[in-house]
Amino acid sequence: MSDEIGLRARVGSVPEQPTQTEPDPTPIVEAPVTELPEAPSPTRPAPAAMSLVHYLDEPLWRAKGWIKLMGILFILQGVLTALSLWGIVLCWLPIWLGLTLMSAAKNIRAAAELDNKECMRQALDKIALYFKINGILVIIGLVVGILVAVAVALGALGSVAMMNQGIPNMMQ
Repeated sequence: MSDEIGLRARVGSVPEQPTQTEPDPTPIVEAPVTELPEAPSPTRPAPAAMSLVHYLDEPLWRAKGWIKLMGILFILQGVLTALSLWGIVLCWLPIWLGLTLMSAAKNIRAAAELDNKECMRQALDKIALYFKINGILVIIGLVVGILVAVAVALGALGSVAMMNQGIPNMMQ
């Protein structure tokens, strides 16, 4: 206690001893381990100088070749579909999907090269439109498939019933 009085006389205050009974509430958080950054290409900036548009565009930038390929394949499918009788009515759907994907790929490239937020938004809008159209087509396909399955089942049951009624009449 006398040491404390002497310290107060020289310094003016005595530092309090930590009387902490609970652990420190601040959690120790380590930085997440990420992949090594890719080498910058001539059209892409270095990761340290990467803007938000480039950061968000990166996965689409890597997939833009596949997006373009799928667009071309959908357009070809639409052209081939137009060669059939029913295809003339339905050929515009795959062509529309193909043009939507081609436009998305073009906007992805423009967003990456020009660091343009509006091009990025248009690319995402086109990709969203592609999935909406495709989703609607899948739902329509499922409904038509169920209707065809029900019609086939009813037709099979009807023919079995007709056969059962016809066999006893043939014996007489």
